[in-house]
Amino acid sequence: MAFLLNHIYSSFLIYLKFSQFGLFCYSFFNQKWFIDKIYNLYIIKPIFHISYVISFRLLDKGFIELLGPLGLVFKLNEISKKVSGFQTGLIYHYTFIILVSVFLYINFTFFFEIFYEYFTFEILSYYFFLLISVF
Repeated sequence: MAFLLNHIYSSFLIYLKFSQFGLFCYSFFNQKWFIDKIYNLYIIKPIFHISYVISFRLLDKGFIELLGPLGLVFKLNEISKKVSGFQTGLIYHYTFIILVSVFLYINFTFFFEIFYEYFTFEILSYYFFLLISVF
């Protein structure tokens, strides 16, 4: 359309440019109406703020971090503090812990061999983590 207006109707464009209507249209469309500022202030910035609060602060720094690396570090610190209470430096304490752990291992293996068809890997892992959480 611009090509047609420029080459075929060039005299009409010159007349329109210097007419009262043409000057009014030019000055109207040449000015800045700050629509983009209003759009950014009332639509874009609140959407960015909501997405920052929900997706970044709540999910990334909240749930995902607590379930992922931060939660793992907290749980390992708790387990290491509980296990370090067993380390007294006395030999008979260490032998007692070893004997109890061997007894529990044998007991659980026989128990799960008897009821093997009723348990799946998810249940076995649940019992394993339940046993770890006791310590």
